[in-house]
Amino acid sequence: MAKRVKADAPAPNPTGPNVALVEATPAAQPQVHHALQYVALADIDLVENTRSEYEEDEMVGLTQSVRAHGVLQPISLRPHPLAPDRYQLAAGHRRYFASERAGLADIPASIREMTDHQFLEIQLLENLQRQNVSPADEARAFANLLANDFTVEEIAEHVGKPARFVAQRAKLADLIPFWMVALRENRLPLVAAHELARLPAASQEKACSITDPYGYTVKDRTSLKYTADMVRKYISSEIMRDLHQAAFPKVDELLLPAAGACTTCPKRSGAYQLLFEEEGAKDFCLDAVCFGAKKMAFVERRTLELTQDAGKAPVRITAEWNTKTPGVVPRNDYQPATSSTKGAVEVLVVDGPDAGQLKHVVLSSRAKPLDADQIAQQERSKKEVEAARIRANRLKRVTNQLLAQELRAQFVTGLEQNGPGARQLLVHFVARAITYGVSKAPIDTLEYLVQQYGFDRAAGTDLDTQYRSSEPTLHEQYLRRQLARLDASVLVVLYFDLKFRERIENEEYDNQRALAKYLPGGVPDVSAEAEQLLVARFYTPRTKKGNDSAEVLEQALQQQFEPVGEEVPHA
Repeated sequence: MAKRVKADAPAPNPTGPNVALVEATPAAQPQVHHALQYVALADIDLVENTRSEYEEDEMVGLTQSVRAHGVLQPISLRPHPLAPDRYQLAAGHRRYFASERAGLADIPASIREMTDHQFLEIQLLENLQRQNVSPADEARAFANLLANDFTVEEIAEHVGKPARFVAQRAKLADLIPFWMVALRENRLPLVAAHELARLPAASQEKACSITDPYGYTVKDRTSLKYTADMVRKYISSEIMRDLHQAAFPKVDELLLPAAGACTTCPKRSGAYQLLFEEEGAKDFCLDAVCFGAKKMAFVERRTLELTQDAGKAPVRITAEWNTKTPGVVPRNDYQPATSSTKGAVEVLVVDGPDAGQLKHVVLSSRAKPLDADQIAQQERSKKEVEAARIRANRLKRVTNQLLAQELRAQFVTGLEQNGPGARQLLVHFVARAITYGVSKAPIDTLEYLVQQYGFDRAAGTDLDTQYRSSEPTLHEQYLRRQLARLDASVLVVLYFDLKFRERIENEEYDNQRALAKYLPGGVPDVSAEAEQLLVARFYTPRTKKGNDSAEVLEQALQQQFEPVGEEVPHA
């Protein structure tokens, strides 16, 4: 892709801002000007240009051509409305910038009287006919013309495009900076930019939370590349709301006074027929927050009316399951019914297309709307139970680690004192651990065992075939033969090898206890040390320099074990 560069800043205008356009009167301007003459670049003022960027390669080539042959096609100027002997550039910005780069002092120009309306027409529309004008620049040009009393139909006729094209492009000027940058950097497809530009600024801001294609929220969005499908789905599900299905009265100006009536609101698709032709006769709200606020206001109004009529607040229900909203019964605590159903009661719906409407349901025996304090207490209890579960899992993890440390220090002596029975049991545990689930790549495991523990590679060359043919017993037989050749001390090291530790410590906890029966002292009691390590590792605030108590407790483990994780894998 060719490099794009921003246009140079406009030259200083001693008579006022460069963007100002002052309507010229015939008396204020000379009536006769040369049709073609050379004008000093220093005498030309720039009004805001349609194009803000140019292809650098094109500018280099044009500059070289101007330096070699001069400017072959004159630029278009008008006499400055407020400054005698100065001019404003209507068309020919690339030739003007190339002449500056080439070091020329003057440039051939065609000069004629123009009203502001004519000046804009030439300046913007002539530039739009050039090649490689970006959609963002087109948007700015069309929006500028519309702001200066041009109609969509007039612009469409000048550029030879449908009126819908002009309306869509002009609307791009309303993109918030986040989306405009994404469009200019080609990270946002043009079709998606058109859909976003139709939305109010607040809804565009909301759309910035679009997730990536895999559903994960992206923290750094400055490099995220969006797709049209991503944007379209998000707008459809999170922003646009069908006004034909609104439960509240759309003509009510007092329901939400700050918003007014929906029927006259500009934040709806019906207000921009050219931009929402594909929606047909449907009218959509483009501000989901306002739509939701109106629905809530309507429900509260209905609740107040029913309370005044009946002398007590109505039972309120939601169509959502397992929700906890103060004063609202969730869907799992009632069954739809009719007025003639036994035990049916009349309730007020608080959400969905029936929000604010009365329905008949049969409430379950447990249906009891909770207030905010009761819901908060339930949430606290739920968090306490979850915290206790996490703590129990963490305690089991550190206990197994400490137990493994103690057992390793005593196993060699225990095996030699208790004879072949203990050794055979250890061989069994190691073989089973490796065979069932420890290694997902048998060949890699074999190489590791050959290099670290002297296994016979030749005897295990067919392991991969055996493993993938679902015959783990053949795999295990090979392992048992090789393990039987190891010294007791080496066998113990393999049992506690880091490569297989995850399974042995977490899922083979009972195996460790079985092996510990062969030790003189039985199963070591590490509960007190485990509690201390648990608190130091998970529940003691750390400083940037570390936590001394936790570091002391971990010193004995850091040579043999990886850092403790958050959760214990399930068996």
